[in-house]
Amino acid sequence: MKVIYSARRSRFLLNCAESNMSYGDVSSALCDNRLEGMSEEEWSLWIRYYHPLACSNPLYKHELIYNNRTLSWFARNLATRFTKTSLS
Repeated sequence: MKVIYSARRSRFLLNCAESNMSYGDVSSALCDNRLEGMSEEEWSLWIRYYHPLACSNPLYKHELIYNNRTLSWFARNLATRFTKTSLS
């Protein structure tokens, strides 16, 4: 199944995560809004990782919604952010 990502879908999923909706509620809401469906594993990623990242940093929220960044992008960004270069 090819998943089509859009800013509208990402914004919708972030709002659902903020509302603490269950997977069943999100699935039916996606269908009602004529958006691409999702698996339970993908919803788990939104609840456990994407939502906390988006709430902690406005830049991450923008990257998640408009640029469809993956978890690996966030991990690399966080790693470079908190890695100090040595002064030798």
